[in-house]
Amino acid sequence: MFDFFYHIFSNHPSLLFFIASFLGGEELILILAFLAAHKIFNLGNIFIFCFLGTLISDICWFLFGGFLSKKVEFFRNALSKYKHLFNIIKKISDKNYIVLLISKFIYGVRITTIMYFGAHNLNLIRFVLYEIFVICVWLPIVLLLGWFAGKGVSFFVNIYDNVWIMFVIVVSFIIGISFLKKYLNKEIDKIDKI
Repeated sequence: MFDFFYHIFSNHPSLLFFIASFLGGEELILILAFLAAHKIFNLGNIFIFCFLGTLISDICWFLFGGFLSKKVEFFRNALSKYKHLFNIIKKISDKNYIVLLISKFIYGVRITTIMYFGAHNLNLIRFVLYEIFVICVWLPIVLLLGWFAGKGVSFFVNIYDNVWIMFVIVVSFIIGISFLKKYLNKEIDKIDKI
């Protein structure tokens, strides 16, 4: 059985990336990025197929949340208890895509947040558009964390030898996030008008 999966995944690593992100989430994506730092996998391919796996997984959870909220009383009660945490996250921002982004970084909250949106009649197309933006922000961060972990301490020692490189990276990251936030706000405002 192990040989069968080894053969499939070694010949089709993109299938491994998709399944890992669909079933395992950020934990397995971090491991894949760690392995990419050691040149076992290609980081670009990991991004593409983990993006697709995460998006499809989140859509499934969204639809499942909508289905369960209509069918199962227990689930409605569980979500009403979650509403307190959701409201705390919502106080940080009134934009749904920011709530989705924050929930991706809080361990154990991502799926419940997605199911909550599904149960509270957020439009599926709008949810998918939000998710595309959120995954485009979240996934590179997760991949970079895994990749840096894979590179290890020697990579950071070289950066500390050249402090100006670290300064340029930090400033570039801050500027990039600022532009990305402005762009996302503009695009989300267009979506909200649909």
